[in-house]
Amino acid sequence: MPVPGLLLKIIQMFNTGDTSDADQVFSAEYADHQQPAGLNLTGPEEFRAIVNLARHAMPSLSVTIRDASMAAGTHHDTATARLLWESQAGTRETIEILNIRNGLVTQHWGMEIHETDARREKDEPGNQGTVGR
Repeated sequence: MPVPGLLLKIIQMFNTGDTSDADQVFSAEYADHQQPAGLNLTGPEEFRAIVNLARHAMPSLSVTIRDASMAAGTHHDTATARLLWESQAGTRETIEILNIRNGLVTQHWGMEIHETDARREKDEPGNQGTVGR
């Protein structure tokens, strides 16, 4: 699967919670370097668990790609994406980096670059809770 297709498939899995295609996107050796504490899985099962945790914590989760690029290498490709995560709890913007070998994601690194907590802002004095409207 081409890299843009991989990114779109990952976003679709987060948005719908349907991870049935994870085996077609993630290698058996896949490692998420932001793996939640206590989650001792690898490969597609690790990704399925992360999506389930995210969807449980944020049922109205919507993820969109803000920007994406790809660099082809000798032994692997690298995809970088700027994502916007929105839910009833607020929004966060992240940078995601994927290592891709033989058409499958083998590693993921991510970094949050901005977060807005709708619940906290709604409760702050002078705020009418307009975040997310």
